[in-house]
Amino acid sequence: MTTRPTQQVIISDRLHAHIMSQLMGKLNVVINSETKKQEHYYMTWEQSIGTSALVNNNAEALTAALKLLDKYETSVTLV
Repeated sequence: MTTRPTQQVIISDRLHAHIMSQLMGKLNVVINSETKKQEHYYMTWEQSIGTSALVNNNAEALTAALKLLDKYETSVTLV
C-alpha cells in the first residue's frame, strides 16, 4: 500500500516560532501583532520565499494555511 505524505502548516503569532519553522523547512503562517514585529521581520527577510504567509488574524491564518497546502499540492491531516 502506498501512502501519500501529509504536510503540516504551523500557525503562530510568535516570531520565534515563525523563525524556527523556516529553519526547519516547514510551511508556516505568522499572525501579526500590535507591535508589528512579525510584519517587519517578514517584509525584511521572507516575503519572497513563498513557504510562509503573514496575516492579521486567525480567520486569515486558516485561509493562508489552506492556500499554502494547495500551492505545494499536499494533503491535510486534521489533528
